Order: sequence, then C-alpha cells, then structure tokens
Amino acid sequence: GEGYHNFHHAFQADYRNGIRWWHWDPSKWWIGAFSLVKFNSNLKRTPKASIETAKMRTSFSKIANQSELNHNESTMNTFESRSNECISAMRDALRYLDEKREQLRQSSSNARQIIVEQIAHTKDKIMAINTEFQAILDDMMKPSFHPSV
Repeated sequence: GEGYHNFHHAFQADYRNGIRWWHWDPSKWWIGAFSLVKFNSNLKRTPKASIETAKMRTSFSKIANQSELNHNESTMNTFESRSNECISAMRDALRYLDEKREQLRQSSSNARQIIVEQIAHTKDKIMAINTEFQAILDDMMKPSFHPSV
C-alpha cells in the first residue's frame, strides 16, 4: 500500500516517507543504512518546525470543516486567527530550540548550563503552545449559541 507516502508529497525533498521509526518504509531504512557506510550523503530531512506546523494546519482544517456549521463566520475567523498565532509561535519556538541544541553541541562547558536552561524553557513554551492549540480545537468542537433574530 501507500503507507505514509503522502508525507513525500508534502515534503518532496525529504528522503523519508514517514517521520516516525514505525512508519513502514523499507526504502527509508535502506537509504539510511547506506548513508552509514557512505554509499550516499547529504540526505535531506524536513525541519521539525515545518512538519509540526503542517500537522497543526491539517488538524485545524479538519476540525474547521467538521465544526463550521456550529459557528458563525466571525467566530470561525477568530478561531483561525488564534490558530495562526499558535502555529507561528510553534514554528518560532521549534526553530529557536534547534538553534539552542546546535549551540549546546558546540558550546564550552561553562556556557552549557545556560543553554540547557534555555532549552528547558523553550520546551515548556512548546508544551504551552500545544495546550493552547488543543484548547482552540476543543472550543471549535463545542456548538455556539446563536440567538434567533
């Protein structure tokens, strides 16, 4: 079957057809194994920020399609605006996290503790953004009361 092949359509430059280890894609494993023995190089991977924001946009779209009859246009626009703010904040936080992890790999021992604390703070921020985004989706699933005019 196609398995996680749609991943390839969303992120064409990535050599994988799925991002998790259990996403069955024999070519991903062969390509990865060949890179260990230097049969290939410069394999492209889509940044986590791009994958996570795409997942958030897809989740929002699915819930929006299911719940648009429950809410008026103004309410749906508010949900979309809040969702876009979360998605933007998530993208920025994940990029910052990647930068800090790279700094941690290259840092001297006396700078490590500060960077570790920044990473922990950023992970907390990411969890808060996820919680806020889930709250938006939950609110969208609840029907709004629209009084008759």
